[in-house]
Amino acid sequence: MKNIITIIAFAFGLAAAAQQMPEKRSMLALDHEVKIRPLTTMQLKYDGGYSDFYTDERCTYVYEKGIQNSTKPEALLGKVFKIVNIKDKGDKYYILKLEGNGTTLYYKYKSGLPADFDVLNLTLPEDYYCDFVTQENIAATKGKEYWAKESLYRVSKRIENGRTSYAIILEISVDEANSGSGVSITLENGAKIEKPKAFVKIDSVRVTPKYTAIIILTANEVKLLEENKITNFRINNHEYPMYSGDGANLKGIMGCLAKK
Repeated sequence: MKNIITIIAFAFGLAAAAQQMPEKRSMLALDHEVKIRPLTTMQLKYDGGYSDFYTDERCTYVYEKGIQNSTKPEALLGKVFKIVNIKDKGDKYYILKLEGNGTTLYYKYKSGLPADFDVLNLTLPEDYYCDFVTQENIAATKGKEYWAKESLYRVSKRIENGRTSYAIILEISVDEANSGSGVSITLENGAKIEKPKAFVKIDSVRVTPKYTAIIILTANEVKLLEENKITNFRINNHEYPMYSGDGANLKGIMGCLAKK
C-alpha cells in the first residue's frame, strides 16, 4: 500500500501497487492484471512447478505440463496476464480466465488460499482488511482478543484489564534443522525489528521441520508494521521472503487492529 494516502483514497479505498488475490472479495480482481510470483523452495520440491493453471475452462488440461502434474516454472515465472472473467463455482472455488502473452489460461482458485500471483494496481475498500479479523471474548478477564491468521503469520491484539497488547507469530517450514536463535524482521523502509531472544519452537519430528516464533510487539513496532510491509524475515538462521501481496495483507490487518 502506498505510504501517501490521498483524500480520494480515504473516501473510496486504499490503493496498492501489488496485492494478493483479494480472497475475501474475489470479484474485486476482475479486469486487473496479475504478475506470476516466483515459486517457493517448498513448492518446487513438492509440486515441481505451478499448480492450477489450465488451458481449458473445465480445468482438465494442465498448461505447459511438467512434472507432478504441474506447469513448468519457466512457462509462467514473471509473466503478466489480465483477469478477463471470474466464475463463481461454489464452495469457495472460482475459475479465473487470464489473457496475455498471446495466451488464454484458466486458473482454479480457492478463496482463503494464496494464489501464485500478485494483483497489480488493485484498489481495495477501506474496510477490506477487517474481513480477516476475528473477535473473541476472554471470559476470565472479560477482555477481548482480535486476531487474524494467514499462511506465514498470526497477529493478535488483546484488550484486558485496561491494557492493550499486540503479538505476532511467524511460522515457516524448511528442509533442514538449524540451531540458530532469535528473529529479525526487515521492513520495506529499511527498518528492522530485532528479537534476538524471541521464543522459537522447533518441530523437528515432521518430515519438513517447522519453526514457530512468538513475538510480543512494542508500541513502536506496532506502528512500524502499520506503516510498512514486511519484505523478509529470519527465524534462527533461516531467511524467508514475504512477497508483496502477503506483506500488504499484514500491513492492512495491522491498520484494522489499530482501530479496534
